[in-house]
Amino acid sequence: MMRAMKDYGGEMAGARLTPYELVFGGGDEVYESEVFPGAREEARARDVDAADPERFVQLSGVGAELRELLADDAPGAAIVDAGHLLFQAYHFWQAGRRLVVVEPGLARRLLSDATRVGEWELVPPFPAGYLQLPANLVWARVSDDSTPEPVDGFFWSMSGPGDAASPPYERLNVLLALGLRPDRPGLSVVAVSAPVPTGPGHWADARARPAGAGTDFASTLPGGELSGLHSLANEAEVLKLASLLFHHAAAHPEALLEPRAPAEPAGATSPRQPPSKLPFHLLRDAAPGG
Repeated sequence: MMRAMKDYGGEMAGARLTPYELVFGGGDEVYESEVFPGAREEARARDVDAADPERFVQLSGVGAELRELLADDAPGAAIVDAGHLLFQAYHFWQAGRRLVVVEPGLARRLLSDATRVGEWELVPPFPAGYLQLPANLVWARVSDDSTPEPVDGFFWSMSGPGDAASPPYERLNVLLALGLRPDRPGLSVVAVSAPVPTGPGHWADARARPAGAGTDFASTLPGGELSGLHSLANEAEVLKLASLLFHHAAAHPEALLEPRAPAEPAGATSPRQPPSKLPFHLLRDAAPGG
């Protein structure tokens, strides 16, 4: 049963419009009744591992959809980014469109504390989903020479032996979504993929930034630390953040609440990103007072 949205810790715990809804409509008949089911059937018929991003985009139906999404003169980088987005959207849909909203207090604590996780198996709450961070809290760049943009959140998908996305997992695929704004029709993305490490702590207990580059997740924006902001400066930090959040959900099952109904749409003059129309899980802080 879905519960109504509540206000936790003085901050509204709601879901903003997701990249899935922005690009694919979040219920659009073409994608959810034709494109994604068609890709699944083609993968099964051809015995293609759809959990492999490179093999997924080689499906004929996926290739046709990429041509529909992009202009004929689209640069190679845009084609690659669109392929990653389509791959993650497919797995988001196949996993039941699992949207997880991180409570602001939890996000700030994990980004600021020297949290150690020790021995545990890297298991996210769902095989695939979209994890949404508090607005404008975390910033990143798509390249070293690009302008920093706020990170809305990230898609994730896990792969195991074959196409059975169940533990033990072998690989984590992440797609950061940056720069979602009401005045912008698109977004920026950064793809990160890595084999799941077997040692204790996984990425969560590893130092992500090289020596002399500051503490992990420290803001790289001028004055960012004074404003309580954080940055993802490299791929290792992306994996570390995902690992920390997955560990929190696994170690504190009670912190991941049952699905909640979407928020009511904001007024037409609201400068904020409109709310998502998808049900969402709130991931709360399990620490005292959280």
